[in-house]
Amino acid sequence: MLAHKASEEGTAVAEIIDGQAGHVNYNTIPSVIYTAPEVASVGKTEEELKKNNITYKIGKFPFSANGKAKVMNETSGFVKILSDKNTDEVLGVHIIGADAGNLIGELTIAMEFGASAEDIARTCHAHPTLTESIKEAALNVDNQAIHIYREILNQLPDNSGVLIMLGHAYKTVGETDNAVAAYQKAGACQENFGDAFWSLANLKTYSFSADEITTMQAREQASD
Repeated sequence: MLAHKASEEGTAVAEIIDGQAGHVNYNTIPSVIYTAPEVASVGKTEEELKKNNITYKIGKFPFSANGKAKVMNETSGFVKILSDKNTDEVLGVHIIGADAGNLIGELTIAMEFGASAEDIARTCHAHPTLTESIKEAALNVDNQAIHIYREILNQLPDNSGVLIMLGHAYKTVGETDNAVAAYQKAGACQENFGDAFWSLANLKTYSFSADEITTMQAREQASD
């Protein structure tokens, strides 16, 4: 947030000197950190929204569920969109991942024009591109993301096979909490397969870390 911010301010000063209405919208100046992966953001953070008592919704989508990111072998990170709970106006966007510095440009323009999350979600994005993660994050503000398993656990039948498959899918895209919930429900099913799957040995087989297994055991004991 150095050169581009200074450039905008310089332009505004020149316009004011020339008798024009120079203006800088400081809420739509993108910030980019050129690390690997890159980090980019524009607008408000959750902390700022909470501090100002602004209710908001969150739409998040991981690059691990994006086709282009998989091909590039750049699946780390995510896109997170914060929108006003009442108006759906986009209040802030935060991206961690490959090419985040370029991806944030679309969101900066969207915010400059007062776009809602739905506006972004209903905009066609080319496939396969990293920008599809922006569309999916906007869709997920209302839990409507297409290319990721959503919060449908409670709608599923008590069938351990279905629940285990859902757990695998959640685990694959890094949704550990949802994976745990799916596996726990599978283990609660009145089926031998479900009970067997919920054994510590099988959890290790499915590549859960020691910390994750400890967390699951603690949750299981707490629910008893």
